[in-house]
Amino acid sequence: MKGSSNNPYARQRELHNKFHELLGMLFAEFSESRSKGLEDVQKKFTIFRSCLYTHMKWEESILYPMLEADMGEHKVTSKLRKQNLQLRELVRYVDSGLKFRKAQMPIATKYENNLWELLKAHWAMEDDQLFPLVERYIEKGELDSALDLFPE
Repeated sequence: MKGSSNNPYARQRELHNKFHELLGMLFAEFSESRSKGLEDVQKKFTIFRSCLYTHMKWEESILYPMLEADMGEHKVTSKLRKQNLQLRELVRYVDSGLKFRKAQMPIATKYENNLWELLKAHWAMEDDQLFPLVERYIEKGELDSALDLFPE
């Protein structure tokens, strides 16, 4: 998706929206795979986890530092970093639950529901608060270079 838009701010929103759709689809596949057996559930969750972690690594190692270089630590990036920690914790709980219940088919847990709800809240915060900051503080060329490193 390199250079799909001349406007890096629009490109950022487009990339994030597509990635959010992908994560939503992967989470739905994980949830729906319960009828296919434990191995399939674990495989689907592993794919979801891998994509989520790759995305969070990009945010934390590239996007947030770019913003903080211009504006210092900000409540928005601090909150998003905290949410990423909470997401990782919930992913670990779900993953442990899947491994712990090897003898029986796992059922939906509060951790899975909490994970999905926190992920949606994280996306809303990106849309409502993070992206406007990016547009205000990050130069177009700098953002365009960072987006070339966006996980696809």
